[in-house]
Formats: sequence, C-alpha cells, structure tokens
Amino acid sequence: MKEAKVNAFGRLHFGLVNLSEVGEYMNGGAGAMISPPVFSVTASNSSKFIVSPIQYEEEVRDLCRCLNVTSGLNVRVDLDARMCQHVGLGFHTQLRLAIATAILFALDLNIDTVSLSKTVMRGGTSGIGSLGFWFGGLIFDRGRKRTAIDNLFLPSSMTKDYDISPLVYHKNKLPFCLVIVKPAFWENIYGEKEKDLFEKLTPIPESEAHKCSALIFGDLKQAVDREDFNGFCQTLDGMSFAGFKKREIAYRGERLAEIFELMRKSGLSGVGMSSWGPICFGFILNQEDAESVAQRLKCHTLIEDAWVAEFATGATVQIDNGDVVSVLEKATFRGCEF
Repeated sequence: MKEAKVNAFGRLHFGLVNLSEVGEYMNGGAGAMISPPVFSVTASNSSKFIVSPIQYEEEVRDLCRCLNVTSGLNVRVDLDARMCQHVGLGFHTQLRLAIATAILFALDLNIDTVSLSKTVMRGGTSGIGSLGFWFGGLIFDRGRKRTAIDNLFLPSSMTKDYDISPLVYHKNKLPFCLVIVKPAFWENIYGEKEKDLFEKLTPIPESEAHKCSALIFGDLKQAVDREDFNGFCQTLDGMSFAGFKKREIAYRGERLAEIFELMRKSGLSGVGMSSWGPICFGFILNQEDAESVAQRLKCHTLIEDAWVAEFATGATVQIDNGDVVSVLEKATFRGCEF
C-alpha cells in the first residue's frame, strides 16, 4: 500500500439555473473553487483500520462500502478538516471525494472522474462541487437531464438515481481578488431543514428559470471569458434577484441585507451568498485593498470572520512523499479534458 495525501478546497456556489417544472435540463449553475479553506486526507498502510479524528470513522466506513473495498482493509485515514461544515463551502462533497480518492490512490486502484461522484453519492443537485474537485477554478454545469421521476426538487444529499451534471465551461482563475465573509450567529441549513426549504420554495416560475439561464450561461460566461470585472460583478448582483438564489437570500432576511450593505460600503462588488450561506463573498481588483477590507469587516459585530481567498486548483495528491500533482492528472479515467 502507498501513502496518499489529498488536498481539496472550498466551493462557492453562485446560483442554480432551473428549478422550474419545464425544460430538458434541471438544476445547473455556476460557482468557483477557492483557497483557503483546505481539506486534507492522508491514507496509509496500517495493521488495522484506523480513522483520525474518530468522528469521521463511520463516514470512512460508508465510503469504503461505496467503493467496494471493505474486505481486509488495513488502512489508516487521517483527516485535517480546516473547513466548516454546512456553511456554504461544499464541505461534504469535498470530504467524500477526498477520502475516496486518497483510499483509491493508496490501494493503487482505478479512479474514474466521471463516475466517482455518483459512487460516493454527491453531485445530485449541483455539479459545481464535484466538478470543481477535479478541475478547480470557475465551473459552469449544464444541469442534468430531467427524467420521469423528477417530480421533486431535493438537495444533493437526498437525490437518488441521477447522472452527474456535465461540465460545460471552465476557467482556471480570474485576475480579481476575492473576500470571504462568515456572518456570526447564523442558523446552518442542511438535512431535513434543507429538504423542507427545497419543497417549500420550488418549483420556480419558468420565466425566472429562463432569466437565470441567460444570466449564468450568457452574461456571466461572457464576463468570465473577457475577464470583465464590472460585467462579472453586475451579473452576480442580478442573480440575487432571480430564481432560487433570490429565494435563498430572501429566507435569510434583513440581517443578510445588512451584511451585503456592509460589504458593498467596504468597497466589494458582486456581493453574494454561497448556496444557503451563511458564507458570503465579494470581489475587488486590488490585493492590498482586499486585505484591508477583510480586516475592517472582521471587526464588525455581525461578522464572525473575513479573509482573502484565491481561485483554487482542482484537488491535489502527493503519493509516497513525491511531487504534488493534480488528482485529475493522476486519475485513471479522466473523462473530458478542458
């Protein structure tokens, strides 16, 4: 057995496209991978099955069952989780994919980037986190084809029998600086609460789905192509007033509106909330200004933390203390190349 260390990164989700009852494709959207935060997993040889911290043992056992590698598995799995759960950073998708790839690399088994996300039961609603794990940067996913059983909109953790949304556009990074804001004292939305909100707030009107599609696959993609800061930020602003993202923001109420206003007054543009939040984000052109903004925002009573992040690569792997390379580069079956 080899020693394999996998690093994965945080995920921002800008917004979903189509949660209406019409259209060939449902869901879809855009987002980006960012660093920090970082989530690290090391799988190595052991005389017995060990997981540290022990709180992740059942998760690792479940993943081993999904991967069909349970027989005689003597492996040590160490996790360094410098990423908060249920705050809009895509923790669970990165956790499951990082653990799975670390174990597969350690055992020298095949890794199929197309099927692994489905094998570990992630990416059912949005493909941003699962695609971002492999590719990094800015990600646009088409959404998955609607089927006869798609009569209910659900979060990824509860979606069954799906095909992973295909990657339709990717860019490694933009020359913009990114500030991440974590509001203080907010409810984290996941599990049954998230399921209930999906049921309550969907479907959205067809007209709003068309608007979201035009914003994301038209205006936002064009701005990313051109590295157009104003166009990029204006489109993100527009996404806050359409579709499911409008409903996510409305659910958070006046407190989020106040935090958005604080961020804008500090000099940030393209202010938004990742998924259900509470993580928020905004953009600025100058690195020094970004650092100054983050420091000022951290001092406000409504904000628990703020930091400057950068667009992240896809996940990386280091095998037996060798070179650090992309997980995508080392995977056995890589699917589409971008």
